[in-house]
Amino acid sequence: MKNVLFIIATIFILFATNCKKEEEQILSEFIIGDWEAPNREINFDENNKYILNIIGVQPSATCNATTYLVNDSENTITIDLPFCSQASVLIIPADTYDVLWSTEKKTMSWTVHGGGGEPTITWTKQ
Repeated sequence: MKNVLFIIATIFILFATNCKKEEEQILSEFIIGDWEAPNREINFDENNKYILNIIGVQPSATCNATTYLVNDSENTITIDLPFCSQASVLIIPADTYDVLWSTEKKTMSWTVHGGGGEPTITWTKQ
């Protein structure tokens, strides 16, 4: 009887230690890739750079690669102001944004951290 209990306990321990818990994705990983919002396309790379394109309005614009910083514990993103080929187009203000995101829907919504300022921008992963 002791041997049976020992074998069962050993098997249980082996299964428990070999089963890996599925890791939750963090914002800094989720954000990597191509995103679209009304009149805007943005690409975030793993080197904390992003490229913004203004589309669907005249004049359209392509912006230079600019830096961003994600705070995973607070679910925020801070972006630097890009230099765009057309200074008159609507761009994203440099600021820190609170990010609500859904891996299921492949969306993220930004609101200015601390409230006020620009309205929410909702991005959809491409």
